[in-house]
Amino acid sequence: DGEVLERAGVLFSHVCGDDLPRSATAHRPHLAGRGWEALGVSLVLHPRNPYAPTVHLNVRHFVATPKTQLTNQWLTLLGLLSVSLLGGIAIAGGLAVYLSRRIVRPVLVLSNAADEVAEGNYDVEVPSVPGGGEIQHLSERFGQMASRLAEAERLERNFLMTVSHELRTPLTAIYGWARMMSTGEIRDAQRPRAAQAIERNASALQQL
Repeated sequence: DGEVLERAGVLFSHVCGDDLPRSATAHRPHLAGRGWEALGVSLVLHPRNPYAPTVHLNVRHFVATPKTQLTNQWLTLLGLLSVSLLGGIAIAGGLAVYLSRRIVRPVLVLSNAADEVAEGNYDVEVPSVPGGGEIQHLSERFGQMASRLAEAERLERNFLMTVSHELRTPLTAIYGWARMMSTGEIRDAQRPRAAQAIERNASALQQL
């Protein structure tokens, strides 16, 4: 349960005997009476990254030779298999790390950016993914979407500011004249002027 490998396992098997069974020497009588050894190595790697290939490796080796040579040959073979095993693990691990950095991390950054956009923050950093492919296309389109949303928010804010200003001016005039008329602050001769001002500003509001 690591960050790179979800599952990994290595199994070594070693069996030996002093004499080959008759079924093995029936067609090879010259091997009769020889000792034998069988060595196996199984490797299983399951990367967490779904784009990284799963590795299943099985190696089997069978030796039938005079008993005095079995031990040295087995040690040599074990050394070679160990080197091959370490090389396979290194290659699989390197590939998993490379794919993780190339695909998984940009997707996680895009996911975090999507959360920011969902909360109304359109000024988000979108990762640049080189090399083309679906992830780069997704990143570019997401960046364009965030930019357009930010522009739409700016236009909406400017529109509301403009409408608020256009509404406030005639409303202030209407309220002022109506207030003066209700409190008797204007003379009777000025009432037609006040009525005209109220009507003019009300008409301006009607046209918005």
